[in-house]
Amino acid sequence: MPIVLWSQTLEGECPDLLLGEDRILLHCTPAGAEQGGTELVCYDLAGGERWTEPGWSVLVSLPGDRFLVNTSDGSPLVINGDGGISHRWQAGDVEWARRHGDVLLLADKQQVWAADLELRPVWQASWPGQSGSAIDCFVGGTFYWVAGDSLWRWTPGGEPDILCGLPTDLIAG
Repeated sequence: MPIVLWSQTLEGECPDLLLGEDRILLHCTPAGAEQGGTELVCYDLAGGERWTEPGWSVLVSLPGDRFLVNTSDGSPLVINGDGGISHRWQAGDVEWARRHGDVLLLADKQQVWAADLELRPVWQASWPGQSGSAIDCFVGGTFYWVAGDSLWRWTPGGEPDILCGLPTDLIAG
């Protein structure tokens, strides 16, 4: 049976958290904050608050108790568990990020970037889909996503194509 080591109550909305080796990062919108007024809070594993950073939000946990976070202006940073910045993203504003092994995929509604875990750019491509970048499913260098009643695939540098149609009862809400 699991044992609760500690708990914390915050007033506001807390949409996401990341677990590290020795730290837990939580971004939340404090009660009474303006729209988009997030705050990043770092806890140690005993529940002690270590530091906070207004405007930052979590993106991805990285090896070695490091984290990929986003600043209020959409500029990702690699930070350590103490909040120290080790790498800054220079290529453009980012809305989403996913880790696929040793590759970070960063995206906005029109561009997709691949970078290593130190935020060094590897490649960049314009997203071919119409609904924004779908970077969750990336296998063998190819993206897969559902649009309408079809499963699409795209390998950067190539043309997107329909892999197959999907049964309407499978995709119906």
